Amino acid sequence: MFSGFLQNPSFLSPNGISVLTTDAPPPWFGNFPFPPSPALVYLILASSWRALPFVTLLLLAALQTISNEVLESSRIDGANTVQTITHITIPLILPTMVVALFSLTLSGMNGVGMVFSLTRGGPGSSTEVLSYLLYSIGWVRLDFGRAAALAMLIAAVNLLLISSTLRITRTRQTGV
Repeated sequence: MFSGFLQNPSFLSPNGISVLTTDAPPPWFGNFPFPPSPALVYLILASSWRALPFVTLLLLAALQTISNEVLESSRIDGANTVQTITHITIPLILPTMVVALFSLTLSGMNGVGMVFSLTRGGPGSSTEVLSYLLYSIGWVRLDFGRAAALAMLIAAVNLLLISSTLRITRTRQTGV
């Protein structure tokens, strides 16, 4: 019933909303694939939609831990809204933002479930991200050596992302 509605040409374009029938836009910079294919855009939107409630709850909990006395004292000292946000609110919720960033980065880098369930890397290889490539090399092609090498590369990238995020947040907290 619902798919018939989506394929009805009087409501939508003749091709419907299928990513299989939508051509990828031409690349802006030589052979660099930007803008991404429509399938990858929909995959990014679905992944963002999945992560939104978790991040919202984390940030809400962090905002509720800020006491009203701190905010009132900043207003008494003459801070405006922008100064209160930049000098009080953000530094107090920064550890929670780092936890959310870690969680989103690691689930985005290592999550194969969304790609596997929605597109299986297609159409073609337009949504084949590193984690799905690792899955397909290891379990579809049964090339465990290359899969192990790619897993070590992904682990190194994860470590680099985490250490750089920790370094940036540490310098912001200490002011060094």
